[in-house]
Amino acid sequence: MDWELTKNNGVKIKGFAGSTWGLLEYSMNFTSRYVLHDDKDPGEFVNGSWTGLLGRLSEGQIHVAINMFLGTSERASVADLIHSIWRDM
Repeated sequence: MDWELTKNNGVKIKGFAGSTWGLLEYSMNFTSRYVLHDDKDPGEFVNGSWTGLLGRLSEGQIHVAINMFLGTSERASVADLIHSIWRDM
């Protein structure tokens, strides 16, 4: 996913995912605060809790995570997963 830093350390998501999210923000009248996370690990269930991005979702630290998640029934118990969005170039 393409992104760039904007003034005041803001983040702008570019490309197809950014355009799609921007349309959702506009049509549903909400704004996002993007947080870049160094941990690219989607997460796994270890010792009774989730790690990575799924851990942050399950603990309420974040509300949306955009990553290349492999959809499993275990992960679906923590987050609402959507099908991959592909765009032919």
